[in-house]
Amino acid sequence: MVESVFRGAACAAMFALTFGLGGCGTIELIQDPAVARIRVGIDDAKALPAKKVAPYVVGYALLSLAAYDDALYGVGDRPAGKTSPRTVTALESEDGDFQRRAQPWVEPWVLAGKLINQCDDHAGARRDFGYGGRKGSCLESDSPRGRILDGLGLQIWTHGRPDSSFCRAVVLAFRGTDRKQRDDWYSNFRWVTRGLQLYDQYEQVQDHIGPIIERLKRFPCYRPGRTEILAVGHSLGGGLAQQAAYRDGRVRRVFAFDPSFVTGYYDLDPKERDNNAKGLKIERVYEHGEILAYPRLLLRNIYPPSACDPQIRHIRFNLIEGGSIVAQHSLQTLTDRLLTLAEGKAGRPDDDSFLPVSPLARGHSGNCLPADAIARAGS
Repeated sequence: MVESVFRGAACAAMFALTFGLGGCGTIELIQDPAVARIRVGIDDAKALPAKKVAPYVVGYALLSLAAYDDALYGVGDRPAGKTSPRTVTALESEDGDFQRRAQPWVEPWVLAGKLINQCDDHAGARRDFGYGGRKGSCLESDSPRGRILDGLGLQIWTHGRPDSSFCRAVVLAFRGTDRKQRDDWYSNFRWVTRGLQLYDQYEQVQDHIGPIIERLKRFPCYRPGRTEILAVGHSLGGGLAQQAAYRDGRVRRVFAFDPSFVTGYYDLDPKERDNNAKGLKIERVYEHGEILAYPRLLLRNIYPPSACDPQIRHIRFNLIEGGSIVAQHSLQTLTDRLLTLAEGKAGRPDDDSFLPVSPLARGHSGNCLPADAIARAGS
């Protein structure tokens, strides 16, 4: 009962803020599905063909989707006949056409590690973040700041085998909100719950991202200065991915799909945060009209997004026909539409040179250039 009241109050607060103050910004009610609208910082949005933009983001959408799969963490049952750790949730869909279209995009990626906090009554419960897979509940006595919130999940994917001589990228994929997971909602609404004695998922990421990156740097395929570290996620996972980059400057790009409007940006020491943001690129990719687009619009007017250091790009599609604002938030559906647009284009270089860069960024630091021109952080 208490949980239901909390969720209801939090949702009511969000909608009141969103729709009561949303008039401060501009909401485009109509967008051509064939067009992606891209905004860098506070610049006016540019229109590009959605087919041209989809290949740049769809692979990372699939890895964000995989981050929801409990079976990949070893805390859920895998469907009969589905045993490969390289197979993501999308490929286990009963939709054979979806599997066929997704396969070329996920084939180069290998699941090299997974971490999860699943406590108390969960099957196969364990605590990986800071505890090395210890069994049992998340006791407050073990926490630096109150009760440890359950549910943080992270998958580490390498482009190529982790024991090979070189991998061009390592992706940290953060799990998004499980609607049945109470503690996810406490993390989602941390601007309401900050006064409570809770060690939420954002704080857990702040404390553990450094050791996690040190761990992946020990992969034989990792090459300092050549292997790029990216963070991705959907919804809550998108907020956590951004927090990871602000906390540790070795994360150079973020793909946040339908991301939470919470990033934990102001939790961090300003000097450290600003230093980590130099050369950082954040791609906020979302569906037109999805539920979190409205609070992000409100916050964009209060805290205008940066054009450089970090470079924040909003990439908006309009690919999901009909449905509620919650249905528009579905990563599975958005990914399905992106796969259709990107069919036949898997395997091409990860190039964003066709995307707009703010004139304010040119000459600013030299880091807000296309991805292939960025000096990779590897030290």
